[in-house]
Amino acid sequence: MAIFRLSAKIISRAKGQSVIASAAYRAGDKLLDPNRLKDHDYTARRGIEHTEIMTPEKCPLWLQITPGNKQQEREARQELWRLAEATENRINSQLAREILVALPHELDRKQRIEMVRDFVQRNFTDKGMVADVSFHAPEREDGRNYHAHILLTLREMTPQGFARTKNREWNDKALLQAWREDWAHTVNRGLERAGRPERVDHRSNEAQGLKREPQPKLGPVAHEIEKAGGQSKAGDDIRAVKERNLLREVWDLGNKALDAAVDRLDLAQHPLAQEAAVNRLERLLDDIADRLNPEIGLTGLTGQAADGAAKGLGKAADAALNVMGGMLSFLDPSPPPERRENVEERIAGLEALRDRLMKDEQDRARAQQLAAARAREEEHDRGRERTRDRRE
Repeated sequence: MAIFRLSAKIISRAKGQSVIASAAYRAGDKLLDPNRLKDHDYTARRGIEHTEIMTPEKCPLWLQITPGNKQQEREARQELWRLAEATENRINSQLAREILVALPHELDRKQRIEMVRDFVQRNFTDKGMVADVSFHAPEREDGRNYHAHILLTLREMTPQGFARTKNREWNDKALLQAWREDWAHTVNRGLERAGRPERVDHRSNEAQGLKREPQPKLGPVAHEIEKAGGQSKAGDDIRAVKERNLLREVWDLGNKALDAAVDRLDLAQHPLAQEAAVNRLERLLDDIADRLNPEIGLTGLTGQAADGAAKGLGKAADAALNVMGGMLSFLDPSPPPERRENVEERIAGLEALRDRLMKDEQDRARAQQLAAARAREEEHDRGRERTRDRRE
């Protein structure tokens, strides 16, 4: 499922940051930092899918890079960010802007690159900025987290170098909102051209009229804890939000299946209405199964969430089963046998999934009871030992 993300932040010397180090890390490159008299070497970093520097039409000769020439790109990156550091000479200077965008995993590498190029040229380089773009592939445990880091200069680039003053209009919050909207349109165009049904929306859940809770950020420290197999407070918060959102989704889908049938029963005598009703309910059954498949929808959820999802799935499956059974018996003439078999097969698959989740719920409940009993027994043993020690 394609997701929307575009966030922006400023790389600032006041925060102790170096734009040279930032550029080296994001590009997996080795850059010399003359201010700190050290090399920032990230050439061993994995997951760098593609890098390139995009420039305005008019720029210095040293920024005019032959496509595919990585040596020229490395030299240009070194000089670009060295010059940016040298130009901003205050102790609290802002050095660069970074845009982070999520890339749809439904597209291939070439499609993702072309999509970002289109967005960067239209919104940044055509306005005079230089963009150092790094495409990152997901880590092994998550095959969907494709994303791109776009490092942008804060001054316009001219044939003579950086402009004497920064363009303060680029700090306008309205411009950030325009970038977010344009990125959503860019992603949706890319998905449409690829023949994909997924779409993204830059608006908040509230603005879209969705009941979903926004998911909090994990953060670098919590990410490392979770990556090492531990559990963090931020990770627990994210899992709790996922659980609540999943349960809302399940209940809504069950209600939609029921509402869809009720709305069409009065028209069910017409053959076209019969066909539309069956098609709609089939799609709802697919939606329910997709969202609640343990290999898809329940990945990473706690036992409590899976229990709740199983109960929600029971309602959704029962609603679909009752509605479809009633619909199939009500329709006259009956749907073709193969159509009836197709619908009944989907319902049977959904029931099997419900039964599997409910069995998991029972197994987890028994395991929790055994664990609680062991814990009580261990605590009782420790209490007896403490009593014995006091007597001695």
